[in-house]
Amino acid sequence: MSTEYMKLGFENLVLDENNFYNVKIGGNTVGFNLGLRINYYRSLPLSCLEKLNVTVDGQLIPQHLMLLFINGKKFSMQQVPQLFAECWGIRETADLVIYNSGLPDGEHQVDVEMIFRCPYMQFAPRVYGKIDSSASKKMVLKQGPSEIKRTMPLPNLDVEPVGGQSMGGIDFAVSLYGFTERFIADDGYGFEEMFKDLNRVGIRKFEIVGAQMFSSYPYVTDGEIEELLSLARKYGVEPFSYGGYADVGKFSDHDMSDEEMMNELVFEMMTARRLGCSYMRAPSFPARLWPMVDMFARIYDLKVGYEIHAPERPGDSHIQELAKVFKELNSAHVGFIPDFGSYIERPNQLSYDRFLEMGAKSELLDFIIENRWAGYTFATICEKLSSMGGGNAEKAAAADWFGFMSFAPADLDGFRSIMPYALYFHGKFYHIGEDCVETTIPYEELFRIILDSGFKGTVLTEYEGHAFYRNDAVEQIERHLIMEKNILEKLQGIS
Repeated sequence: MSTEYMKLGFENLVLDENNFYNVKIGGNTVGFNLGLRINYYRSLPLSCLEKLNVTVDGQLIPQHLMLLFINGKKFSMQQVPQLFAECWGIRETADLVIYNSGLPDGEHQVDVEMIFRCPYMQFAPRVYGKIDSSASKKMVLKQGPSEIKRTMPLPNLDVEPVGGQSMGGIDFAVSLYGFTERFIADDGYGFEEMFKDLNRVGIRKFEIVGAQMFSSYPYVTDGEIEELLSLARKYGVEPFSYGGYADVGKFSDHDMSDEEMMNELVFEMMTARRLGCSYMRAPSFPARLWPMVDMFARIYDLKVGYEIHAPERPGDSHIQELAKVFKELNSAHVGFIPDFGSYIERPNQLSYDRFLEMGAKSELLDFIIENRWAGYTFATICEKLSSMGGGNAEKAAAADWFGFMSFAPADLDGFRSIMPYALYFHGKFYHIGEDCVETTIPYEELFRIILDSGFKGTVLTEYEGHAFYRNDAVEQIERHLIMEKNILEKLQGIS
């Protein structure tokens, strides 16, 4: 199913064929149940569900016939826009019960159009990115509720630990976000399995994204916290950083005020401290709020960082404005978390191949790459692609390459200018070959600037292979750590 919105690769999990059955009351069939999951990497407030249309065998189901069962509660579709305190987790199967007197036995074509507002991706007042969780599938009606466990084949785990040591003042950590593909697709893969994988690559410190990993997010229970900490002690690993959010677009009738944003942030700080983290990645708050962020960071004894994330670049005016604020604050508790994804200089080959597989023409993909910085906006390049015979696949490529996978000549001068305020680094990457060299991001130049600045601290490996539906996190993380070690040995003469 094509889309003009952001869409990840878990479409096959959205419609649960094992939870597709008629619903009976007192022996009478009153409707049918449709099991639904969201196609994203983190949980989303239910209030962000902007569209849910269900079509069965070509017939659109009226909204008033639907009840959504989730988190042990049931809601009408009219209630959904107000449910900002209810989150839909990425492993949570919601039951959409449709009271239409049921369906006949046999196979049915089910089409679901499910669009969410991305609550943290704001472009203008009341203008947000969109997330497409739509899916289509032919499914056979079951006899009643059933449950299966989804599992994925184990990747090759025969690796030697490579990442535990500090090298010249630089140490290493891993974001659990790198295990997204398997975490979503395999119900049996949890914290214990992740920590075993950290042991395999010799890493002790990790970052966790609460909105992704905690089923009780945003009100994370003591039980989930203790489960994680108990397993961390068992495997000798420790929470280093917490990936926090402020879902400024979760309200259906207004954008968050400054006070509401700070309330969200403080709640995330409390979770970070309960985990024992020293660092927290903060939302992209405007510069005016960072003196207040600094005040609360001191109270909770955290180092809180603004992540400079693609398509942002460190030379952007709002980043430089924030650097001035950090200079004036002169605080060890706030700063930047530069993400290396901001320095991608060309699309990854996997990205290019993905759009070819979707039906894109290579000459049009080359046109996008060659003209990315030739004055086109996303809208105007889509118009140009249409005039050249392009379709949805080419538009999807433009959406990626003008958006979160944007590329440009690396802003190394901008990177150098923010070094005094760097707390730690997100070593983002999408794929590394057997030679352990990242070909799209100038890692060696970035490390040279880091070392020249005198920085002592952590580079955190952040693998985003789920962008290409890859279940190879352990192999890729190992290669990334080897690459970092090789670069540091070259630059520092460390053996």
